[in-house]
Amino acid sequence: MPRIPKYTQQVTPSGRPTAATISPSVAETGAGAIGAGMASIGAALSVIGEKRQAMRDRSALADVEHQYDVWNDIQEKTAAETEFESQEQFDEFRKTYTQQEEAKRKELLGGLNSRIRETASANLKSKQFAKGSKVESTLLAQERGFWASRNAAALSDKWERYYAMDDAEKAAAKKDIDNYIDTNNQWHDEGELAKESLRQRIEVLSRLGQTEEATKLIEGSELHTATEKTALDGRVKIANTVNDEMADKDLTEQLANREITLDSVLAKKNLLSQTNFKSWVKTVQNLTNEPLETNYDVKRQIRQQIMQLKVGAGNKEDIVRRLRLERYNKQNLKNADFDEMDGLLEATFRSTQAAAFTKIERDSHDFLVPVTDSQIDSLMKMFAETKDAGGDADAAKFRWESASDQKKWQEENHSQYMTAVQKWLSENPDVDSAELEKQSKMIRTTFKNRSMEDIKASLGQIEMNEIEVINPQGVRGVIPSEDLAEARAKGWLVIQ
Repeated sequence: MPRIPKYTQQVTPSGRPTAATISPSVAETGAGAIGAGMASIGAALSVIGEKRQAMRDRSALADVEHQYDVWNDIQEKTAAETEFESQEQFDEFRKTYTQQEEAKRKELLGGLNSRIRETASANLKSKQFAKGSKVESTLLAQERGFWASRNAAALSDKWERYYAMDDAEKAAAKKDIDNYIDTNNQWHDEGELAKESLRQRIEVLSRLGQTEEATKLIEGSELHTATEKTALDGRVKIANTVNDEMADKDLTEQLANREITLDSVLAKKNLLSQTNFKSWVKTVQNLTNEPLETNYDVKRQIRQQIMQLKVGAGNKEDIVRRLRLERYNKQNLKNADFDEMDGLLEATFRSTQAAAFTKIERDSHDFLVPVTDSQIDSLMKMFAETKDAGGDADAAKFRWESASDQKKWQEENHSQYMTAVQKWLSENPDVDSAELEKQSKMIRTTFKNRSMEDIKASLGQIEMNEIEVINPQGVRGVIPSEDLAEARAKGWLVIQ
């Protein structure tokens, strides 16, 4: 009888059988041997199945953890990007996150089989603290920033009111400020809020023109480093310059309107530089003292300065100041010659302004209305030709009408843009052509980024409520009026 190979199994040290092997050296006969062989194959397949199931389980666990991580990352991003407006909103965010986090874990675990649910639950629990801490850390940074800005604005307001009070009221007001600092210290590092209070006090004094007192506070401060004192001193100097410019501008308007008096000059003493103050006092003293004759060399020089405005050289303010000094302080212009030069200056300035406005309108049209009339005409002609040739006239008509509609709304956008520029110019009538062009480009960027829906939605609703400011580095710019309080709290100065 022929020999039949015998199926044998090797057993690992752990007792688990390995895949079946064939030993041709031992003879086995009958159905029992075949059955044993089949059992061995079945055991091997079972092991393979268990391995595959284990791989599926690991994949399911990894997927659940990944989904949990992604969800938490989204919550962290939301916490970082949300513009919180009150402490209640922070508290509500925390409460909502806690509830949603628990619900998210239940949701993810609910989709798993019972065999791995306990393991997955333990894994998510171990991640809960780390992920929650990242969300809380982001939220806390937002919270500290919120309160830093709010406290700075509050202290600025308190010091504004303090310096508007009578001496008898100031003691109570100072106590209120100290109590405010003690109450809100938890949102700041040790001593930071007291330092912020002093900074706001110095800013207020600078705006009021009381720069000598502001400088004394800086020099005597024990809260600020030498570098911080230098920065504060720079802010006071910037405030001095801005105050001087604004006071000079106000007195110039009073002079033009024949409203200026010695009292109005004295009222600006703290805001004007010492040189400018003395100059204005002399101007007032010579209001009624007309010189006997005009210095025509001076008059010719002033005329040349005015003509330079046409080529973008010089500025109106410098010429206005020189006219005043030559007429009232140096007695070089008779009234008639002063009025002549003043009228020529105004006419020339308005002419250059109008030319700049026309150029802005022309250049911005090409920028904001890229769809041209020639493109519309070409698409209309293409539609007519396609229709006559029996082609797809509907598609050609759609392209023509779509471009026409797009151009219509681009024209509306450009019209609204020019209205915004005109409005800004009416609020700042004495800006030169260079400043007008600069501001028009800033406004233009906003209009360039508008979608068709934005243009339609804003039809007839354009408002450019912006305020000109100067930042702590001395750079001028504009901000929306609703951001004024926050900007002032950060040390920005308003240019009236």
